Amino acid sequence: MLGKWVGRIMEVVAISLDQANTMVWAPSISGAFSLASAYRISQEGGNSSWLYSRLWLPGLSLKVSFFMLRLVGFRLPVMDRLHKLGILGPSRCFCCLYPCQESIDHIFCTGVAAKRIWGYFEEVIGGFWDSSTLRHKLVSWWLRPTRNRYLLYLFRLLPSLICWNLWKMRNSFVFDDHLRPVAQVCAAIFGDLRDIFLLKFQGLSTLGHDWPGFYGMVAGLHGVSRTLVVRWSCPDPPVVKAELKALMFGVRLAFASGYSNLHLESDSLVLVQIIQGKARCPWRLQGDLQDLLKVSGFVRKVSHCFREANKLADRLANVGADSGQTLTYHSLSDLPSLVRGDVSLDQLGVPSLRRVRA
Repeated sequence: MLGKWVGRIMEVVAISLDQANTMVWAPSISGAFSLASAYRISQEGGNSSWLYSRLWLPGLSLKVSFFMLRLVGFRLPVMDRLHKLGILGPSRCFCCLYPCQESIDHIFCTGVAAKRIWGYFEEVIGGFWDSSTLRHKLVSWWLRPTRNRYLLYLFRLLPSLICWNLWKMRNSFVFDDHLRPVAQVCAAIFGDLRDIFLLKFQGLSTLGHDWPGFYGMVAGLHGVSRTLVVRWSCPDPPVVKAELKALMFGVRLAFASGYSNLHLESDSLVLVQIIQGKARCPWRLQGDLQDLLKVSGFVRKVSHCFREANKLADRLANVGADSGQTLTYHSLSDLPSLVRGDVSLDQLGVPSLRRVRA
């Protein structure tokens, strides 16, 4: 395997032998390595799990989220799991009149205490059925249909709080020989739920002080919002390469026309930063960049502008892309009619508006 990679590396032809090699980290904009970019690569490389993604929720303590991660993965030290590891001991649940074997599903779903606590909250909401496994119980909560964002948050938050308090109830009995009453556990769960809601939604100051009243008020909040996540991503190297080649073509055309004191302008911020030395250049663009830097003595300034501020150049680029050939215009009258119209509007100071289809 190592020999294969060495052979592939040796086949790469050096673009310039006059300059020292430069290491470029392609996933980052600047070309410098960062832990954030490496983390994004590792996250995007693997398959995501819908079940495990439900465990992480803004406002929920990380301690509870990590506990739920171990719970859903059946990695809690209860007796049926310890028996499989060869650790023998008495297996006796804490919640039943006639104790049976302690297991994750029994403690958190099918046991007497678990059924009473789940039932306390599910009875007010309605529409739940008996579940034979913990995962079935969790999914039945997380898939509750609603357009109310407050209820959606509640359906994701409450199962984790119930499981966390059931675990504390079990440990209190096992290690302290103290069995907490079910009513006390339900009150603790509701207290945690109400506190997290008040921190998450600070505008909700008038929430009920008991579970039925609290749920009724949250269900009556019909505010439905739409969230659009906007993420900027670095353009692909082929796009930047096309921008660089177009810029180099314009420089050569300017030289051929007798111009030597040039002001280069591009709507590609990445390309401008590469030319200015603020961002590292990808390996595949090094050759074209070196050609441009050779004439840097004739370039007075390199700056960035938005597409809307240079509609004339954007229109000419579209004309060239549609025609599929290189077109050179030597006078204003030779330009297409739409381009001449853009020139006139620009001279009159009319703002450039760009249509975007939603």
